[in-house]
Amino acid sequence: MNIIKVKNLNIIFIRGVRNGIKLKQEIPSSKKALKVAVIGPPNVGKSAVTNAIIKADLCAVSKRMDTTRFNTVAAITENSCQLVVVDSPGLVGIKHARNVVGAHNESALLTDPEKAIERAEHILVIHDATLPGKYLNHRVLHILHRFNHLSSSLVINKTDLILRQADLLELARTLTCGKVDGQEIGTKSITMGKFGEVQKEMKIHSGLENKSEEIQQAYTKLMQKPTYKCTWGETKKVFGDETGWPNFDKIFFVSAVTGKGIDDLRNHLQSLSHPTEVFQMDEAEMTKKKPRQICAEHIRSEILNCLPGDVAYNLRVNVIEWDLEERENDIPVLKIVVDVNCDKKRWADILVQVIPEIEARTKEHMRNLFLADPEIRLRAKYRKQVVDVVDE
Repeated sequence: MNIIKVKNLNIIFIRGVRNGIKLKQEIPSSKKALKVAVIGPPNVGKSAVTNAIIKADLCAVSKRMDTTRFNTVAAITENSCQLVVVDSPGLVGIKHARNVVGAHNESALLTDPEKAIERAEHILVIHDATLPGKYLNHRVLHILHRFNHLSSSLVINKTDLILRQADLLELARTLTCGKVDGQEIGTKSITMGKFGEVQKEMKIHSGLENKSEEIQQAYTKLMQKPTYKCTWGETKKVFGDETGWPNFDKIFFVSAVTGKGIDDLRNHLQSLSHPTEVFQMDEAEMTKKKPRQICAEHIRSEILNCLPGDVAYNLRVNVIEWDLEERENDIPVLKIVVDVNCDKKRWADILVQVIPEIEARTKEHMRNLFLADPEIRLRAKYRKQVVDVVDE
């Protein structure tokens, strides 16, 4: 991990970034870069894959949907090549977004995936190999059709949970309409890693010519609308009977948990990079996101892991103290105090039972990101009062 320590400065560094002030480093003149958008349905492992690509525990990950509510811009620079990877929220419908985060705050959850793609040069579609439905989500297909001028790769994640590789090949056929780089997927055995080569001229719409005139007219209208302005029913009507996308450049069979296939994926993205005079981020920079926000997101993800959904989604995390205490010739101590505000006393009572576990897990995340020894204190609060564990 590329974490840099600078002595006599009361600040934590993330790969050399201090409150937006970057460390000066000499950058070779022969630089290359690529901007990548990571998209997919909720809970397929987009954040975990992003972390694996950049080799850092940056994006918060949990077992529940909607852990990621905003785009996270991450970067890794190796051998004069910078990959800027944007992890986006899961593609959901308008009704779902409002139910999860409220009618006045759902905007980013809906719009950020498309914002990520508008600034991207390559799209990574993440699919969960364990999903029961063997098809690409209709919201994903709508985006791929709208942005078919961009190259894209399919990443089938969680392959460590699949016993037979033959099942993965069949899944790959379905999700690609049987084609990668314009060529039919064969029946030969496969290994975990890359599959297929790039043919830029191959740009077709899967199955559109076989649809009714009504659906084709609906398709034309949908191409003029961002996905976040389309209802769930609109995209399902046009793309609900399609299984995949035939224009992927490559397929990657990976496990973000074990790291299998990730090196091949990263190498492929680096091979797609283009010459640039200026990197978007400093060579030592991992993200522009503020450390407090990163901490709050990891705490929220652990709350989602530890508490029932009806409680976890309604709690509000607020980092109120962030202090660094220097030690002589030693790693500094990062003291963090976090309030978790609860609208119901019952929620606070449930939360205090798992606070030690959440603190321990968050401490590991912080230790992996910052060159400091973190001390984290979580406080459950109800009506501005701290709620403590009641002794039985």
